[in-house]
Amino acid sequence: SVAFCEILSQDKFVLGLARTEAHYFVNHFFLKEGEILEKLNKIRSIPCKIIHGRYDAICPFQGAYELSKNWPEAELQIIDNGGHSSLDLAITK
Repeated sequence: SVAFCEILSQDKFVLGLARTEAHYFVNHFFLKEGEILEKLNKIRSIPCKIIHGRYDAICPFQGAYELSKNWPEAELQIIDNGGHSSLDLAITK
């Protein structure tokens, strides 16, 4: 969307986002391998929709699929024209 493009043109925002993302990547998102699936019972009763854009080139669909397979109470929605960002127009609709 236009508003998101305006935000991305702000150096402070982009630098802060890059630093935050790098911090999480370097620290493996503060999770051990498989930790979310291992601890799923702690959140199983919370209503959840798993949203994944069909054209998300950053996060593979496999992660959303595995999560939905292990959390049948959650609803998996694949957004046909969606990409990666939660600000993507197809995702926001």
